[in-house]
Amino acid sequence: MPDRTSALHSTALKNLSPLRSEIRFLGDALGRVISQLEGRATFETVEKLRTLAKASRKGDADAADQLAKTVARLSPEAAIHQAMAFTLYFELVNLAEENFRVMLLRRRRGAQADEKGRRAGEPIRESIAAAIEELKDKGVSTAQMQALLDRLSIELVFTAHPTESKRRTLLTKLRRMAEILRERHSPELQGEAPDPARVEREIVSLWLTDRSRVARPEVTDEARTGLWYFDTTLFDALPRLQNDMLRALRRHYPRVRPPARWLTFGSWIGGDRDGNPNVTPAVTAEVLLLHRQLALNKLLHQARELSWSISVSDKRALISPAVRRFVKENRNFSKQVRQMSQRYPHEPYRLLLNVLRGQVARGLAEIGDEKSLASEAVEGAAFLQAAAMRELLEVIRESLKEGRGAILADGELQTTIQRLETFGLHVARLDLRQHSAAHEAAIAEISGRPGYSKLSETEKRSVLSSAIAAARPLA
Repeated sequence: MPDRTSALHSTALKNLSPLRSEIRFLGDALGRVISQLEGRATFETVEKLRTLAKASRKGDADAADQLAKTVARLSPEAAIHQAMAFTLYFELVNLAEENFRVMLLRRRRGAQADEKGRRAGEPIRESIAAAIEELKDKGVSTAQMQALLDRLSIELVFTAHPTESKRRTLLTKLRRMAEILRERHSPELQGEAPDPARVEREIVSLWLTDRSRVARPEVTDEARTGLWYFDTTLFDALPRLQNDMLRALRRHYPRVRPPARWLTFGSWIGGDRDGNPNVTPAVTAEVLLLHRQLALNKLLHQARELSWSISVSDKRALISPAVRRFVKENRNFSKQVRQMSQRYPHEPYRLLLNVLRGQVARGLAEIGDEKSLASEAVEGAAFLQAAAMRELLEVIRESLKEGRGAILADGELQTTIQRLETFGLHVARLDLRQHSAAHEAAIAEISGRPGYSKLSETEKRSVLSSAIAAARPLA
């Protein structure tokens, strides 16, 4: 009888072969860079330490002793080179593993597509679509599904971990390396020999870049690093995730509507006074401006792209009365919009999207950006509100659906609406955390109870409950 465990182990090893090949490719490239930039001796020391570490992990006591002695003999400069080598090596390994996971998911998708008897449109295992299909198969009704989704609320909160202080410059370089690795495995390049020069070029750039900041990172630096992930990944990933759910619901529960904001984000970076004494009110205000700046810059770019792509003419498609009303109300929003209404009198969507651009530009001007664009906006215009912007975009979307442009309504316009619903004009909710002693001191002063902090928890609750029930100022 065949050994099933051995067979499974053999299959697993075979499946890992591409990953091992990728890691070997990256390790060889790193080795060449180290030899070229720091000399053969540095590279040989790296290899010696690596070999001793592997033996030590397997229980070789002599190797462990030799490893410790070799490290102890390193000069400060040599120790830095060794630390850089292993840090960069593991960063490259992490990229290879992430790329391998993506490749496995794509292969799984392809394998499912080739399965005999597979139903048309069958979802990928462990996906949102598969979960919704499973609920449908198990008899979950439309009402039950709607009730379930109405309660769905996921919030992911960002924190600044002291051990993760990587510069955004390095994060960007590693992201570029990840893109190179993905390109190597793209269907268009299958079978082509990899270009080691591109990889080595990025490794050289990483090696010659300072890994730490000259000055200790400030809270605003930590906030910018957190926002980097929104800028480079989350703004694009979230609409795809939301659309996966919408497509699955349309197929299995066409009358069910998910909440617009079932997945949101929060952050402690810049608001956690309890965990970081450097978080002052001024710092919190600056972090909030950084959030707003990113949200508005993203929206400005999206509005600009939409104004070019949605150039629908009222001579070619029906335009809703609501859109015509918005056009009439905003025709004199700015000099640029007035000129556009004269130059493109039959393109109402483009005009409204340029109104949105002007609103966003004005908001950016308030925090020191895009001053030239915002200077054209009319004085006394309404304060920026995400809800009003969503209403404008929804009016455009509904009009497109009614006027032969449904496919345009479900494209980038829908994505922009989803981003606005999820990220608003602030990216993420900022949690303001303060040590309880500060709250107690404030309550003691406001309520005129200098001994408030010495009360028991029961007594404190009684004082606060009475104050709330009284519905009058404490002072």
